[in-house]
Amino acid sequence: MLINKSSIVYNQRRPAPSFVILLLVLVYALLSSGCAGVNPLQEYDFTDATMVVEAPVAPKPSIVTNSEYDILDVFEGSAESIFRATTAVVKETQAHKARKRIKHAAEDLDVSMLIAEGIAERADRYLGFAPATKGEYPDLVLRLDIAKHGLYSGPAFDGRTEFFLDAHVKLIDDYTGEALWDKDVSIVEPISDHFLFSNILTSKELSDMSEAEMQDALYRISDYTADYVVRVLRREIHRAQR
Repeated sequence: MLINKSSIVYNQRRPAPSFVILLLVLVYALLSSGCAGVNPLQEYDFTDATMVVEAPVAPKPSIVTNSEYDILDVFEGSAESIFRATTAVVKETQAHKARKRIKHAAEDLDVSMLIAEGIAERADRYLGFAPATKGEYPDLVLRLDIAKHGLYSGPAFDGRTEFFLDAHVKLIDDYTGEALWDKDVSIVEPISDHFLFSNILTSKELSDMSEAEMQDALYRISDYTADYVVRVLRREIHRAQR
């Protein structure tokens, strides 16, 4: 029997209802995922917000020299490498003295608490986040976790001395638990000729500093960090809500 293919009528099946529903769900999920990228700071109403700052105790400040790289260079045998190695040994000896003093200086103060107090004061002044009263549930919680901080004295050929601090800051809606702002903070400030550290110039001066001078430096470092965090948060809120 011969079949005329032109006479065949193909059955154009409609999609099953379940397939249509699944397709609509997928489209909605895609649209929702696109909306999920909205900055939480953009949606939050900070009017009359209250805030507390949580700051676990920071690790002790450290003094890092990386002198081992200069010392290993002595095996090159050149005059320059020998000079670097000799300088590195002296620097490490001086840094060892400084480590003892800064350790003792840090025993009588809590850098995390100093930064937290500075953040709360500035947040009230510049952001309008009033400190939550005792027994009151705050609208916002700012969590500050310091990973490490201290002083870095560069290799002999470099000579730079810097203050460093690495921390993680998170601003949380205390009602929902949502993180409104989540940021890694890394501060590196050169010490030489810096307005914050006028009494610290080189590793030699560092080793000669008294514990009182070390404490003064830690106070100023904490104040600077608090100011930095609030300035960055203020900028981020302004960008999100303009």
